Amino acid sequence: MGNSFTHFKRIMLISLLTFIAYSNSFNSAFHFDDFSSIITYPYIKSVHNIPYFFYYKGAPLTGRPVTTTTFAVNYWIGGLRPSSYHHVNFFIHLANIILVYILLLFTLKDRVGGYMEISLVASLIFAVHPIQTQAVTYIVQRAEILSAFFCLLSLILFIKARTQNTPSLTLPPRGGGVGGGDDSELRTRKRRASRYTLYALSLVSAILAMGSKEIAVTLPVIILLYDFFFIADGDIKALSKRWVIHVLFFLALVSLAYFMGAAQFRGFITTNAVKPPPTSSVYVDTSSISRYEYLLTQFRVIWTYIRLLILPVNQNVDYNYPLSHGLLTPITTLFGGIGIIVFLTSAVLFFKRMRSVSFFIVWFFLMLAPTSSVAVLPDVIFEHRLYLASAGFFVIFTIALSRASDIIFGKGKE
Repeated sequence: MGNSFTHFKRIMLISLLTFIAYSNSFNSAFHFDDFSSIITYPYIKSVHNIPYFFYYKGAPLTGRPVTTTTFAVNYWIGGLRPSSYHHVNFFIHLANIILVYILLLFTLKDRVGGYMEISLVASLIFAVHPIQTQAVTYIVQRAEILSAFFCLLSLILFIKARTQNTPSLTLPPRGGGVGGGDDSELRTRKRRASRYTLYALSLVSAILAMGSKEIAVTLPVIILLYDFFFIADGDIKALSKRWVIHVLFFLALVSLAYFMGAAQFRGFITTNAVKPPPTSSVYVDTSSISRYEYLLTQFRVIWTYIRLLILPVNQNVDYNYPLSHGLLTPITTLFGGIGIIVFLTSAVLFFKRMRSVSFFIVWFFLMLAPTSSVAVLPDVIFEHRLYLASAGFFVIFTIALSRASDIIFGKGKE
């Protein structure tokens, strides 16, 4: 993946620019849900409560025990000093940027010309784009960025396990060759142990992601799709050889159901309507938001997200976003739905010729799926929900920018 010192310099550049972008937020105060999750939440006031976050009288004390644990550690170190919490959020974000950079190096190498430059630029945009402000500086949204960290780490560990230079797992017969059979067998055993260790760490990271925030529900699908797109090279038979590994990742969803609690998990899936948030002023004629209205509204919300990624103006921490009551009310709902279908169709069409673009289109929509599909939530739009999904958009944008530059400046194909 190139010279290690080159990557080190790039990571230092990313770190410096990210620090400059967020240094003015370290002394910001607590806001909104920070009060109920941190200031007035009694259980984070003692690190001795941490085991109870994961198990207390048959169930977790909190639905996001990993995130709550970090708040307890924060309180133990710095009490209710906001800067302590902001610093942790910043370093989690910085770690995510580095993981995005590594993921792109793994993914784009030998598939996209100028992959190192594209990986750097896309990571830099992910680092300092204004859309990330809410996820990073709104302290309670540590759940979003912490879950993203463990999702990225889990995926990278899986990729490393699959792509490391490991020979066939079939052991050679003892004594095969002149004095070399035992050494060969030992090396094979060590490499197999290394691979299984990486799988285990990836699975543990996936569970930690689910214990950080529910958005990690999509992680097993992302890992499966990554394997199909890039490791199995689109070959179902090659993918099926690893069915046991993928089943284990899907079984990790049981941990998510445990963390959320059976009733909440079941309600999240089966709830057909919720009350609108009390701060909203646009739902005066609506006593509830139905699953159908929520789904239709997301046809427009997703395009608002895309607009914010392209032109981040008029950002808002608490949107008053009108509902869509039908495909034609308003008419932009229909156009939004058609546009989404066009994007997803392009992902299929790009699969053979531009597989990286195809994958990151799917990444964008899949990362938004927990909050922008059929599960109905009181708030139809929040900018922090774009955090990990935005990485896919920035990759596609940077690849398109690179190709446009090649055409304009006559570089031609790589």
